[in-house]
Amino acid sequence: MDLVTGGAGFVGSHLARRLMEKGRDVRVFDIEKSPYLPEGVDFVQGDMRDYQAVRKAAKGAEVVYHLAFVQSLSKRPESEKWQVNFGGTENFLRAAVENEVKRFVFTSTIEVYSPFPPFRAPETAPSDRPFGWYGRHKKACEELCWHYHYQYNLPVAMMRMPTICGRGYYARIDLVRAFDWILAGRQDRMDRRQAVQRRFCLG
Repeated sequence: MDLVTGGAGFVGSHLARRLMEKGRDVRVFDIEKSPYLPEGVDFVQGDMRDYQAVRKAAKGAEVVYHLAFVQSLSKRPESEKWQVNFGGTENFLRAAVENEVKRFVFTSTIEVYSPFPPFRAPETAPSDRPFGWYGRHKKACEELCWHYHYQYNLPVAMMRMPTICGRGYYARIDLVRAFDWILAGRQDRMDRRQAVQRRFCLG
């Protein structure tokens, strides 16, 4: 059985659906349901700061895909975001060890590289200047994953993901429209590189 934390969200629901299409039994853990949960998924509602809820969700899991995280546009106080992000991640790592999970997959971010991630970015690229609270939290959780790997022999994999957007219910509709314009050739006399740079402040 695969556990997808944050599986009611944009990326998580797509991941849960794809896993089910591959014949996997899937459980989703999230703070609340959404209409985008795939039909037939096993849903566990809870706050990842609650270890007992986390422990219940992780029971029987072979792989944990940990996507649950307070998103970068959140207006919560940073202390609360830290409790959810770091404390919740540690709860899932602890539960993964307790349940002898075969692999723990943590979704990190390219913001661990600073506002201007290198291209291309090998695993050895410097990550000592993470961008903003979101980058700092992700970087701290990466280090926590390594601790559980070395201390408890937990197999971990970490993916430093870029901005992800698409049709549906993702809040950054401006990004979706920008890509639509680029794909349709409507750059308003800007070449593709200039359009992307101005739209996303990449340089």
